[in-house]
Amino acid sequence: MGIYLHRTVVPRLDRKVPPTPTTDEEADGLLDSMQDTIANFLDVILRYGKIVGYAQEQDGRLLQHVFPKKGSETRQISGSSKAELHLHTEAAFHPYRPDYVALMCVRGDASAATVYSSLEEVLPALSTHAINELYQPHFVTSVDESFRTRGESDQYITMPVLRMDKDGKRTLVFDAGLMTGTNPAAAAALSEFKEVAAAKAREVTLEVGDILVLDNRTTVHGRRPFTPKYDGTDRWLLRALIREELPPSTDYEGGVITTTDFSKVGV
Repeated sequence: MGIYLHRTVVPRLDRKVPPTPTTDEEADGLLDSMQDTIANFLDVILRYGKIVGYAQEQDGRLLQHVFPKKGSETRQISGSSKAELHLHTEAAFHPYRPDYVALMCVRGDASAATVYSSLEEVLPALSTHAINELYQPHFVTSVDESFRTRGESDQYITMPVLRMDKDGKRTLVFDAGLMTGTNPAAAAALSEFKEVAAAKAREVTLEVGDILVLDNRTTVHGRRPFTPKYDGTDRWLLRALIREELPPSTDYEGGVITTTDFSKVGV
């Protein structure tokens, strides 16, 4: 199904969880008090590969915090809250997308379900015509807002939605909010994919201590809206992005992927 939920193997969190932060800088200052939590998280997720950061996102942080941010309530970023976070491949535009997205729940919210849809379930429900079109490089996506927080120019990358990887495994790249078709046939196929992915979507509500790992190559994910309180009790996740293979040294330094031209290598 492309997701792995670790509920029974995770020991307790630190005895006293700090109030949910409101800024990334505040969250960084809490890391020393969360060593048990972080150790539990790393013990599970390092089985999947190597943690990477992205230079343009959260200043390259390898361990990221996800919590509601004032002013971002309706944006399509992880710090949003009141808006539905559309189904998407993480960093769909990037030549070195993460293979896995790992989330650990530090403080939960029953309303903020994580939504996911797997290629395994979507593909059989698509028409043959749509499948054939989705294999063509007739789709364009732009750069996530989280990678353009300092005024960076947007980029537009052409790609197929479906492809076969080097091992002959079927994979997908999709972003319901940013991707468009470049011709009527592509637009129709993309619309069909969106509808089926939404219809096949499942939900999981993360509880304290849960670790959810999503295969970013075969699963798209999003989040239901919720109402933030900004009083220290809001939903709070740790997030890590994982790759099985690291990029070449020209695009990678100290755990951080430094690529700025997102169309420079094949996707």
